[in-house]
Amino acid sequence: MDRGKSLSRRNVLRGGALALAGGVGVAALAACGEGEVEIREVEVEKIVTVTEVQQVEVEKVVTQEVIKEVEKAVVVEKEVVKEVEVEKVVTKIVEIEAETAARGLQTGVNLFRSDESVPLGEWNPTRGGRITWGTPGPITSLNPVRMDQWSYRNGFPIYENLYTWAPGNTIIPWLASDLPELSDDRLTRRIPLRRDVKFHDDTPFNAEAVAFNFMLFLDESLERGEVAGKVGDIESVTVVDEFTIDLKTKTPQALFMQVLADFQITFASPQAYITYREDIARNPVGTGAYKFKEWQEQVSVTYERNDDYAWAPAWATNKGAPYPDEFVVQILAQDAVARAAAFEAGEVDWIQHFQFIDLERFAKQDNRIIIGRLAPGMPWFLHINSMRWPTDDIVVRKALNHAINKKLVVQRGNGGIPRIAGNILTPGTIGYNADMEDLYPWDVGKANQLLDDAGYARGDDGFRYRDGQRMQVEFPNTPNPLSELYKLDIESSIGIFVDIPNVEFATYINDMAQGKYTHQWTGGGGPDGDVLYPKYHTSNYGLPGRAFAFLNYNGEPGVPTEGDPIDALLDGARSEFDESKRAEMWMEANRLIQEAAVNLPLSDAMGQWFYNRDQIGGVALSTIHEPATVLDFYDKKGG
Repeated sequence: MDRGKSLSRRNVLRGGALALAGGVGVAALAACGEGEVEIREVEVEKIVTVTEVQQVEVEKVVTQEVIKEVEKAVVVEKEVVKEVEVEKVVTKIVEIEAETAARGLQTGVNLFRSDESVPLGEWNPTRGGRITWGTPGPITSLNPVRMDQWSYRNGFPIYENLYTWAPGNTIIPWLASDLPELSDDRLTRRIPLRRDVKFHDDTPFNAEAVAFNFMLFLDESLERGEVAGKVGDIESVTVVDEFTIDLKTKTPQALFMQVLADFQITFASPQAYITYREDIARNPVGTGAYKFKEWQEQVSVTYERNDDYAWAPAWATNKGAPYPDEFVVQILAQDAVARAAAFEAGEVDWIQHFQFIDLERFAKQDNRIIIGRLAPGMPWFLHINSMRWPTDDIVVRKALNHAINKKLVVQRGNGGIPRIAGNILTPGTIGYNADMEDLYPWDVGKANQLLDDAGYARGDDGFRYRDGQRMQVEFPNTPNPLSELYKLDIESSIGIFVDIPNVEFATYINDMAQGKYTHQWTGGGGPDGDVLYPKYHTSNYGLPGRAFAFLNYNGEPGVPTEGDPIDALLDGARSEFDESKRAEMWMEANRLIQEAAVNLPLSDAMGQWFYNRDQIGGVALSTIHEPATVLDFYDKKGG
């Protein structure tokens, strides 16, 4: 066997919107400035600290007033790298208090790539106390077999992966001790495991335990959550010796390491499964830095320090047990106002938030840190259900794309800080097809003409009808900052009624899997076009998860549609070890999906993380797939 190659993704973050994230940058909401920020797509090493900046490619640097010297950027087009210089025209300098500047992060929105570690201040850890996270998503189960996306994001203190993403978008070992050996036929990966890990119940973490978990993940007779969509390519799991396993896939899988590093492939104690059975959902036992302590339904989940923890991944500053005594997940998932209020009152130390009105307010407060994480992959976008009337008509889907004033909706929703998106893949993602950018430009006249020509006539009430049925789309408020804005824009521009019922998030996701609504707001980070797989491969439709476009769906949940061209491209890319050929397949899949108009891209993905610098210290890292890591956080409130 050949030793697995290094998985560094140096060419993941190329060009495009990710240009904003090459270092600390203060966006339009700086504390002492007003005005607009126009930033074109170049990849920079740092962003100058200013309120109003315009960057354009020029032959030389022209600087009017600059605080920091930053000149070089890189633009990559079709594998050809060229160096350009960046003009920085500064019309108003941001005034920053000396104390704030010394801390490194500033008031305003600090933009970073998703793979960067961000110190929240000087490293001065103290032991004791508790840290509290105000979750934006519900927790339904802490059983790794059944967990949904938000349960994973809230269970990360207790569960861990064989591999993990590290700064630089590199996959490194975690519970594994090294990268795998890949067999000559490229089907089997031999994975060595760490020998010093144990579960919270003191049972050993070894090959038998890993195999036990994979057998549950693969058991189709069980009710499975999102892990089902991650393990479908695994044919067998074999225990080689006490600390070595073989994972064999059905076909060569060039991207299988990304699967193993995804946060769905986590491991619970086999003894806990045997002891608690279904009740393991409320009695989780993992290997993580924190142990499960208490679950107060719809209130909070409390974890306590695992004093035996000593196997943190290489990127962690703290290699041993965490500093806080407890880590609390405060369940404020369905109420954005409550999340903001709890953060402002100091009841939670950090939150992930999407309401611009709160971002705008907190950005002006010196004791708050706002970090915008820009990731490659998919933008924030709306799935458009191609099975449900009237969006089963491609004319309607195209009209919706032309009708939406993205700039207005996105700026009112999140301040317009990320780039407005015009594609289902963002620039800088391997497989991005630039020819598909802005395939449906904002053109209300064209949108109305498309609907007129297709026989969707306006009634006396201003809404459109066909065969006596009023045109209606559904975009439930779960809550999110866009439903009402979208409703106002679409109804006024093209006369399609937008229903925005208030729906609990977990219920909404389940209903979407059954095709109940026409719209869902989502996104997805990843280094390459494989992010399209869980959203658009027909084997994912009808199952729990986030695949809701139903493009070419055959009506059988979990069963791929025979002969589907997008499936063929996405499957082909997964088995192709030549990166350039993979990129070509993803570009073609990008084209087919965009031409089918089954999505409505809004803005490039930016995770917004709010930290109270008076209460929490350490180093923040969310990585390309989230969730935020907590190994390097500590309580500054005095323990």
